Amino acid sequence: MTEEPLVMPYTLGAALERLSHIRGAVARDAELAAALPAATPEHLHRAREALILALESGDQATKQKALGTAQSYLRQLLETLAQPGLFADSAQKFALLGFPDPLSDKLAPVDVSTVVTTFSRPDRQMFTTIAFEASPGARGYRLRETRHIEGEDFVDDTLESLTPVFRRARLPIGVHRLAIESRNASGFVMSEEFQVIVPQDV
Repeated sequence: MTEEPLVMPYTLGAALERLSHIRGAVARDAELAAALPAATPEHLHRAREALILALESGDQATKQKALGTAQSYLRQLLETLAQPGLFADSAQKFALLGFPDPLSDKLAPVDVSTVVTTFSRPDRQMFTTIAFEASPGARGYRLRETRHIEGEDFVDDTLESLTPVFRRARLPIGVHRLAIESRNASGFVMSEEFQVIVPQDV
């Protein structure tokens, strides 16, 4: 559980996003704030600042140190909040923070409202990139497309990714019915269906 990307982000950018997400959630939720040490907002701020300075420095040792500190702090936060009985609805609190619920092995589906689609056309081929917020508990993702052929729906697996983004997908121009499968060692769960309209040009 503590090795998954939402707890152990692999890059400085991902760690910065996680800390910012948590800082905002704690600021908005009084019950969360009361369950954490009073210095938590300041610690989150300092960890974020360290990541930004490391990115600006360009120094590999500084980057590794800042990332390691952020990862340790995220694990510490999860362990603090994972105490049984701390919240009446622990699943809701972990979802608010973007953490997998350590008290449950349930895999959460991708929230399709977070999907962001961008297009690029470096040559004659149109490429589509589909990014989304990570699914708590997921270790990988699969993009599935539903095609309607002669009155029947057929589902095709198109791309796989270990991170919450499908890069440079070669989707034909037009409307596509898509869904994202989140998976880990225990199983998989599908998101709601969403549409992507690939334009003729960008």
